[in-house]
Amino acid sequence: IRLEKQLKIANDLKANLEDRKRALDYINTQLKTNYSIDGKTLKINGDINTQVAKRIELLKAAAQADHYARKIPEVKDKMKAEAEKNGMTLFEATSAARQYMQDGDVENNALFKKMFPEHDDKFLKYTNPVWHTEKASAKNQFTEFIETLKIWDDANKNIESAIKLSNQLAPPDISLGGTDPDDK
Repeated sequence: IRLEKQLKIANDLKANLEDRKRALDYINTQLKTNYSIDGKTLKINGDINTQVAKRIELLKAAAQADHYARKIPEVKDKMKAEAEKNGMTLFEATSAARQYMQDGDVENNALFKKMFPEHDDKFLKYTNPVWHTEKASAKNQFTEFIETLKIWDDANKNIESAIKLSNQLAPPDISLGGTDPDDK
């Protein structure tokens, strides 16, 4: 936002020349460029608008990548805890959840069966109201796990897109600043 505001000031031919120069100095520092204001026309030499727009897109892509880089481990930890609570590894639980996402068969799903083991006594199963409540609760847990998995998948897909975009926009000498969790 600050970069956009500085650009607006720098491009405003009616603004004080010193204010415009200060705004342009800020932009030049941020973009590592050397734009100047023409003394006769009072216009900026060069296509600064394109450079600022490109930098803003780069900053947005970097912010998205940073957001997803923080979201992925958070969601993974949540799924791992749920999987372990049900005696499964994360891989087993996500595989079972993905199987459900393909076939829609909750009753025969390995993860659901761990969340809600079948009772041997069929009479108890169909007459005990607690059984129905427990089954409904297990279905809610299962649905929540599926939704969390979808968030994880989306975050992984989106971080790739954001990184690809930032790689396309960033010259080799510009650091994205904090998008790599290994840098911390």
